[in-house]
Amino acid sequence: MALSGPGTRVLRPGFCCGDEYKVGFDLIWTPEGQGQLFGLSEFAGEFSVPLFDGFSLNVDFEHDLISGDTEMGLGWTFAF
Repeated sequence: MALSGPGTRVLRPGFCCGDEYKVGFDLIWTPEGQGQLFGLSEFAGEFSVPLFDGFSLNVDFEHDLISGDTEMGLGWTFAF
């Protein structure tokens, strides 16, 4: 993600529910994003969902609107 550099702007809304479900998004504007939807260059997100006690599924993704590249990650957290 291009989270730094001249002219870069980031909006990072997110929420969590009872410290279990976690959701976050990044909307990224850079000078290269001119001409894209609302001037956006990239967007990214992540969420975590508990499947059972001590085990959560984690998913994150990123999409570059200029190059069209998309990345997705899948993982888990296991605590005991």
